[in-house]
Amino acid sequence: MAPMRLDWNDIRKDVMLKVLRAKVQQSSKVRNLLLASGDKPIRETAPWDEVWGTGKRGTGQNLLGKMWEQIRTELRTKV
Repeated sequence: MAPMRLDWNDIRKDVMLKVLRAKVQQSSKVRNLLLASGDKPIRETAPWDEVWGTGKRGTGQNLLGKMWEQIRTELRTKV
């Protein structure tokens, strides 16, 4: 396994947003599901992940869920 980039914590959010935006652009199914979620909160309920998910106790940062919500807002406001 390759070592993690030393600056990963600094760039991880930008990298993930780029990946998620590409996914939405490439898949109408993903885009439609995301838009169909309305205003519901999106949570990555991975019990082992306190950063990208909500973690075991539900108190994690849920960065992935927040990013999906951000992209959903971007899609709605796109002219």
